[in-house]
Amino acid sequence: MRKYRLLFRWRCAIIQSQFWQRLRSEPPFGGDSSPPFLLSAMARQKGELSIFVDESGSFDSLVVPSRFYLVTCVFHNQDESIRQQLGDLESQLTVLGFQNAYLHAGPLIRREEAFRQMDLVQRRKLFSRMVAFTRKCPISYRVFSVDKKYYSSPESIKQNLLEQMWSFLSSDGKWIEEFQKVKIYYDNGQQQVKSILLEAFSFRSVEFPVSVTAEKYRLFQSADLICTVELVNLKLKLGVELTKSEAAFFPSIRDFRKTVAKPLGQLRR
Repeated sequence: MRKYRLLFRWRCAIIQSQFWQRLRSEPPFGGDSSPPFLLSAMARQKGELSIFVDESGSFDSLVVPSRFYLVTCVFHNQDESIRQQLGDLESQLTVLGFQNAYLHAGPLIRREEAFRQMDLVQRRKLFSRMVAFTRKCPISYRVFSVDKKYYSSPESIKQNLLEQMWSFLSSDGKWIEEFQKVKIYYDNGQQQVKSILLEAFSFRSVEFPVSVTAEKYRLFQSADLICTVELVNLKLKLGVELTKSEAAFFPSIRDFRKTVAKPLGQLRR
């Protein structure tokens, strides 16, 4: 029954979207003029919304043995500049000798890739700079998560995530319809996620920029950071043991919640 209610709400959202698109493209009163109520609605429309998407986990537990699967969407209204925040971050990274580099939260915590030669103090400094940057940006986010303890097959994981997105887009996420253009930045890391996004946003026109990589976009790195933090926070809430790397990087649960999870959580929709 819950599934049908979600589908009904989603269908209503599609009909509403199609109604407004038809009004914008076919003025009902003839000529070049639009009716006053339509001009008012169009005046309220915003420009471009960017959605940066990252995931944590795998649909196949044999490939990546993880209990949880998360998809994070970071929303940024392009009318709200982040130039100052970007400048501050790059200046701080330059001082730390890590300018113009990709801050990948997972390897940063696990001391992998470009962070292999860095000690814990250095890596925590980089992590805190990225947290501060993300927190200060005019963005918001939503996380969709599945506990694979209850949804074990790839099909059930995908369906559950899709239903969560439908529910969000038909209620809390209806503000997305205020934007004339929506671009979804995803690196196609997992085809199932791309399929979910295409189906969830099928009620309106969206653009998927090509050749998207996390190295190109700091807000993509923010999505990666939030996904990592939300995963750790979820484990703590459910009493699931952290990995050795996570426990070493966040030795104080109280400090993690106070300085990382809570500040970033204020951006959650």
